Amino acid sequence: MFLFQAKDKEHRSTKLVVTGLKTGGFYKFRVTALNAAGPSEPGEVPDAIKVEDRTIAPEVDLDATVKERMVVHAGGVIRILAFVSGQPAPKITWSRDDGALPPESAVQTTAISSSLVIKPCTRRHQGVYTLTAANSGGEKKRSIIVDVLDVPGPVGVPFTSENLTSDSCKLSWFCPEDDGGSAITNYIIEKRDAERKAWTALSYTVTRHTAVAHGLQNGKAYFFRIAAENSIGIGPFVNTACEIIIKDPITVPDRPEDLEVTAVHRDYISLTWKPPASDGGSEVTKYILEARMIGKDKFTRLTKEKLMERRYTYDGLRDGDTYEFRVSAVNEIGPSKPSFCTKPITCKDELEPPTIELDFRDKIIIRVGESMALQGRYTGKPSPSITWYRDDEELKADQHIKFKNSLTTMTLGLMKAKREHSGRYCVLVENSTGSRKGICNVTVVDRPTPPVGPVIFDEVHREFMVISWKPPIDSGGVDVSNYIIDQRDVNSDIWRNVTSASTKLTCKIPRLIEGREYIMRICAENMYGISDPLDSEEMRAKDLFRVPEAPEMPNVREVYADNCLVLWSRPRDGGKPITNYILEKKEPAAKRWSRATREPLYPTTQFRVLDLIEGCQYQFRVMAENEIGTGDPSPPSNTILAKDPIVPPSPPVLPEAIDKTKDTVSLKWQLPRHDGKGKIFGYLVEYQKVGAVEWSKGNETPEECPECNYVLKGLEDGAEYNIRVFTVNAAGPSEPAPCKQTVKVHDRLEKPELLLDANMSRDHLAMVGTNITLSSVIKGMPPPTVVWQKNGEEVPADRCTIVATATGSKLVMLNCVRSDSGNYTLTIENAA
Repeated sequence: MFLFQAKDKEHRSTKLVVTGLKTGGFYKFRVTALNAAGPSEPGEVPDAIKVEDRTIAPEVDLDATVKERMVVHAGGVIRILAFVSGQPAPKITWSRDDGALPPESAVQTTAISSSLVIKPCTRRHQGVYTLTAANSGGEKKRSIIVDVLDVPGPVGVPFTSENLTSDSCKLSWFCPEDDGGSAITNYIIEKRDAERKAWTALSYTVTRHTAVAHGLQNGKAYFFRIAAENSIGIGPFVNTACEIIIKDPITVPDRPEDLEVTAVHRDYISLTWKPPASDGGSEVTKYILEARMIGKDKFTRLTKEKLMERRYTYDGLRDGDTYEFRVSAVNEIGPSKPSFCTKPITCKDELEPPTIELDFRDKIIIRVGESMALQGRYTGKPSPSITWYRDDEELKADQHIKFKNSLTTMTLGLMKAKREHSGRYCVLVENSTGSRKGICNVTVVDRPTPPVGPVIFDEVHREFMVISWKPPIDSGGVDVSNYIIDQRDVNSDIWRNVTSASTKLTCKIPRLIEGREYIMRICAENMYGISDPLDSEEMRAKDLFRVPEAPEMPNVREVYADNCLVLWSRPRDGGKPITNYILEKKEPAAKRWSRATREPLYPTTQFRVLDLIEGCQYQFRVMAENEIGTGDPSPPSNTILAKDPIVPPSPPVLPEAIDKTKDTVSLKWQLPRHDGKGKIFGYLVEYQKVGAVEWSKGNETPEECPECNYVLKGLEDGAEYNIRVFTVNAAGPSEPAPCKQTVKVHDRLEKPELLLDANMSRDHLAMVGTNITLSSVIKGMPPPTVVWQKNGEEVPADRCTIVATATGSKLVMLNCVRSDSGNYTLTIENAA
């Protein structure tokens, strides 16, 4: 043991403070007295003393003005002050009802005290506020109960009124959800004549949640309002939702009518009834259904819950038991007299195969737009299900199909019929004992649709023509009786009837004038009307047939790298119908034309040419054919270049700031959704200071930013900027894609963080002669400085090699020896 002198000079007091000791060390002390004869034998402190700070558990004392239960009026100030002591200084936290403080709370803490202030306070600020002081010596809590008093809240809705007599009515409400912290002492009720605006006091008698208003005038309409009152004051008023007209006194309802048994089985009986003829001036609130087994004297109530539906199924019965039933109606005055009893009903299953009786014929014909009903009656036990079908497909109710069924009747309604409603209608009546069907064929008739074109000119002469056509797609549900054919000169508006009695699909048009052009019109007719007309093309009356004329110059649209769309107009057909078009193509420098397709093109006047070579130029021309031959070619189209059209690209996707310094912002984004069919040259970045009008360029050309990231430089420290990015191709820039949030320019600060590798365990053992590596991952911004120490001092440079990067540090000792043992410490630090 090594001893050293704690004080060099004489010390005459019997107390001494020894300084310069090492924290955490253990020390033993002894004292020697000295006089003229010399030093005495030393007196020793028996135990070794560990040097460490003194620990005092925290204490919390409330200020004299603070009670453990505080009562504050709404609008006042909640102020709680407490004095806190302890060594080391305790950590102080506040909470309300074991949760967070209200956002309006203001907490101020000093070295010896902590205070909480809320002003102005409301009812929602009440609760148990707890101050917690904690240090290494323990934890201390003090709780203060705070009650905030206020006027009551509005009474609970609904606030309703109902008639009692010719000069009074009953008002009902619920307690306020919030009594303001003080018991409700009274309710203030006022009335207002519906024809006036002023509220007046009301004479009334009040119970717990109801009151009877007196002194009202018979036949007049009133509004009422109510407010709750406590020791603090009167709460807000709540009005009745609608006016009430004072009427004659209310009586019990009349007895319910027509109590009937609708179904009888071995274990249940179903009943229905009608409401009473009069409800006694007050709405029926429930029905009471009673039953009595034959042989017993008393009726038994079947329903304990509130019964409002006028039907009920009494189940859980025994096969063979016999009952009779009665029902009473109840309003706010009381129950009515019971209805007349049913006949005795015995519980047993009744089975009866379904029967059906139809009120419609096997075939029905109606006009489009008319309505009809398929009706019938049925029986069966148990009650059968009713299903309607059309052409074996189940029908569903819609705006045209309506169903109406009762216990004995069935009806299908067809409203504003259409042609597609024609078909074979079938009704299926089915229960557990069997099924029956009813069939009806319904035809919805109308005038026919127009004949199918085009009108074909089979023969063309100077004095007559022969035309033909195809029959209508829909004849209207009946056969076409005849066709009506008219013709007119193209220079006249007058139609001349050729025939109205043609039954064939061809007709000869006589008495034409050579050289004139004519248009033919054909209508189909049945017994219900005449169809819309089918018009032909213009045709010149002449004897000689010839090849079609040359079409006009074709147009080329929708040009892409390997295809384009060629369109042309129909030329004159030379007296014989056009049967085909020939489409040809060639390059401008070539002399020979080649067929663009071998497919027949008639009757269409457009064709998409495929298999073009990208980058080549093309011209197109069209020729028409009829049975006489092939006509002259059209003029060549304008030269086109086979390539995909380039359009401006879409904007970049989700630009955002990923890093920033005091004068730069690092951006990144995703590729645009489409490139506009052209190569993307790059991106343009613009920025605008918040509040400014003009945008500044971050880069002058898109080639300066070819990737999906960019560092915007030269910004002002602390300023906020709006930033947007454009995509650029040969067609120009896209729409801008803005960053969703403004970006504030400042250095990014991140506290340093150490992530120790597995070799940095608390105890590291190594054999002499082996290599030791200690490493760790380092995080922080700006990059932290790194310091390695051995036993609190610098590591020996001749034994250790230190490698440090922005993301980690490593200490390496080669061929370790016993002297390399010790406590190695890694310390990192930055401005954060």
